[in-house]
Amino acid sequence: YQIGVFELSSFKAEVHDRISDINKEQWNNLIEQSKMGSFFHRYEWLKAIEDGIGSKASHVVVSKGDNPVGVFPNFVCDVQRTPLQKLISTSPGYGGPITARKKEKGILDLMLEKTSELCGGRIVSHYIRTLSLGYIRYGRYFQNKGYEADLTLCRFVIDLNKSRDCLRLNMRKDRRRNLARALEKDLLIEDEEINRTNLGKLHESHRKIMNRVHADTYPFSFFLSMMNNVPDRIKVFSASVRGTDVGRILFLLDKEQCSVHAFISGIEQFNFRYYPSVILDWHAIKWAIENRYSKYDFGGTGADFNSG
Repeated sequence: YQIGVFELSSFKAEVHDRISDINKEQWNNLIEQSKMGSFFHRYEWLKAIEDGIGSKASHVVVSKGDNPVGVFPNFVCDVQRTPLQKLISTSPGYGGPITARKKEKGILDLMLEKTSELCGGRIVSHYIRTLSLGYIRYGRYFQNKGYEADLTLCRFVIDLNKSRDCLRLNMRKDRRRNLARALEKDLLIEDEEINRTNLGKLHESHRKIMNRVHADTYPFSFFLSMMNNVPDRIKVFSASVRGTDVGRILFLLDKEQCSVHAFISGIEQFNFRYYPSVILDWHAIKWAIENRYSKYDFGGTGADFNSG
């Protein structure tokens, strides 16, 4: 390390297998002070994952005295179709280390040293999935620590600092055409109350969609955990035609990064003829602009220019 023995001795790094073992106010205060901190770093989101999905946590905290100066959320996840596991920061969502500005390198060194100790046995790798472009500043540092950049995935994000007319003009022709068709369907869009019944409807559609594409389904306990832990950070918009339910989408509100994330879709294939996806996205964009969010995030996608 490039910091002195005295300075090293004043810091300690610990691993916690439950976020509830850490002081919530101290954890969130560090997130809120960082430009790279996001909703997905917050104590409440990590608790929603632990309580609802049951993922094994390995959160690294560096402290000076009783004050955290660095946090690094991590979960142990299975590697599909193998008996192996990997450490991810964070799943679902995005992670990465958050540090105080002072002694940043020393804090990072301690966090990565502690994280490397977690890898071994069935855990064969550590994957950091970041949200803020600010993490680019750590690129060479991570490379020197043995990490490799993975540029096969990206996020589709719309800048909301424009009028809706401008956003509409920038759509592809087929997207604008589908929006016009959706508007002709006379769909009723509602801001649904976050309760067990409405989340149950969303989960049932989510389960059917995931089964159709042979993907993993979030358990209903995760939906209830989001309701209990982050009720003010989730929003569900639903669409119906003449009283018939045609779908809904759950959004996450990232106030730290001023973003609205389209997170879980509950739109089944037989309702595609009503174009509920495009009208729900359009309504959510309108809501986001009115509530002064600056980005609309469709989530992850393959980094392939051939794919629409």
